[in-house]
Amino acid sequence: MTNKTVKEPYVRGNPATSAHKHSLLSTQSPHYQQKLVGFICYWLPLFLYAGTIVLVSSLSTPKIQFEVMAQAYLSISVKFFSQMNDKIVHLIEYAILGLLTHRAIRYSWGNQLGAFSAFITIIAVGLFGCTDEFHQWFIPLRKVEVLDLMADITGGFIGIALWEWGRTLPAIREIEEQILLKLQLIKSLAASKL
Repeated sequence: MTNKTVKEPYVRGNPATSAHKHSLLSTQSPHYQQKLVGFICYWLPLFLYAGTIVLVSSLSTPKIQFEVMAQAYLSISVKFFSQMNDKIVHLIEYAILGLLTHRAIRYSWGNQLGAFSAFITIIAVGLFGCTDEFHQWFIPLRKVEVLDLMADITGGFIGIALWEWGRTLPAIREIEEQILLKLQLIKSLAASKL
């Protein structure tokens, strides 16, 4: 008769198994925390803002709907939205998108990309603008315009310039440095636990 080793299933409360599981979780936790903090600080704002652009782009008459919402929720009559040039709106909204995209790309790849990060940002903003214009093709009362796409890409350039200029301001630089220091601290905690 041969002796076969039977692998016992995980039993709740088994000290050897639960200690091993706990040690795995504790070594992976700081690395996971670093990725989570980086995602929340850099990529989540970008995704939320891009989602907002898609949502606003889904409205048939966004200027009128914003005025109605301002009247209903703020109890004020705002004619500002209907008087604003559509190209200026595209320029502003895509400048913000360009800023957030460039910021996230710079965080993720840092100095590895150098000036190439601006090129990637413009490509990303331009592709997003193309999909936004294509999406508007299916929305009643909306139309596709090449000038809107040009305003989107120009806004992306402005966003990159604003971010690079903003990094020279002491307050912005301090906030970014604090985020990066916290991320480095989490990373060093993960390395020390290994």
